[in-house]
Formats: sequence, C-alpha cells, structure tokens
Amino acid sequence: MAGTVNWLIVDLNSYFASVEQELVPELRGQAIVIVPIETDNACCIAASYQAKAYGIKTGFNLPDAKIACPHLFVVQARPRLYVEYHHKIIEAIERCVPVQSVMSCDEFACQLIGKERNLVRATEIAYAIKREIRTVGTTLRCSIGLAPNRLLAKIAGDMQKPDGLMIFEQRTRIPFGPPPPLEEFDDPADNERAIRARVRRAEGRREQYRKPKRA
Repeated sequence: MAGTVNWLIVDLNSYFASVEQELVPELRGQAIVIVPIETDNACCIAASYQAKAYGIKTGFNLPDAKIACPHLFVVQARPRLYVEYHHKIIEAIERCVPVQSVMSCDEFACQLIGKERNLVRATEIAYAIKREIRTVGTTLRCSIGLAPNRLLAKIAGDMQKPDGLMIFEQRTRIPFGPPPPLEEFDDPADNERAIRARVRRAEGRREQYRKPKRA
C-alpha cells in the first residue's frame, strides 16, 4: 500500500565527536578527531563533520590527519560518557516511538505500527525525534530513514547526512549495489564494551590509510 512505511532508523551523526563538542563548547564548529589514546601514531576512531570536510575519516592515522588539517583538535575517547549519552538518546527517542532494536551505539531501529505507518504521521515522528535528541545535546544531530523494511530504512538513513530525512515508500524503486557488511545491521553495540570493540575495529583499519614509507 502506497503512502505507508513500517520502519524508522535513527543514525546519530559523528556521534563521539558531537558528544565531545557538546561537553566542551570550545570544540564546537571545530575540526576534531577522537583517538583511543593520545600517541604520535594513534588511529582516529571518529571525526567531526568539520574534520571530514578535509577528507579525514575513521581509520586515518593521526599524523596523516594532522597533515590534512593542521589546525585539527585531538581528543582522547571517553567511552563511559558516550554510553551515558547513548542511554539518554534512547530515552529521547522513546518519548516519540518505542525503540525496537539497538543496532549500534549510535543507531536505533523503531518498528512502526497502526497509524504510525501513515507517511504523514511517520514524518511527524521523525521530526519529533530530531527535536527530542537536541534536548539531550544542542550539538547532537541525526539522520533518519523511513521505509517498508528495516534494510531499506537503514539505506535511506545513510543517504542524507548530516541531519537528513530520507523516505522510501512501498512504491519507491531503488537501484541496488553490493550489500553492506552484515555487522552494520547486527552489531549490538549498546554498552561500553561494544564501543571499545568499535575502537578496536577502527585500529584494524589503520593500515588501509597509512601512507607508504619511504625507502
């Protein structure tokens, strides 16, 4: 049936970096990266959108990031605080609609039922969630995907960042490419241990971005 959706996915934008910018006002609007430990050759596990504008992304090693953006701010990760905000965000979302599944530390799936499935009502819920999340932190932004199924809702949420809203209706036709890695959908990262696992995964990606050494 056209004009209805079944799933709503909330994806926090640059989550770790946004929490740090919320807690340290001097970092707002600045290019920052989050590292697990401050060493000369640390790996960036998160970056603000201001840093992403310089091409910096998860997995960059710190020396390369500083070359790309000389005025970069480096912040050591504080997992306990990210977990604390994680739970506040869940509470904010559930003031609008129940969270059916925690997909990761910064991504949440909500199954819509009854009148919530109506596209107009679902859109109202999406914008209400955005407003509620900003009551948790003025720097916090999220992208939301609405779609007939959970997979399409996740894809939709990834298409409009930051702070976007993308809708796939039943009648929408979508060109598909290679499927995303399964861990993107099944990661139960809703606690500090899972956040630390994300740090380890980022460390594992570092070689992908390391520049070749001179002979």
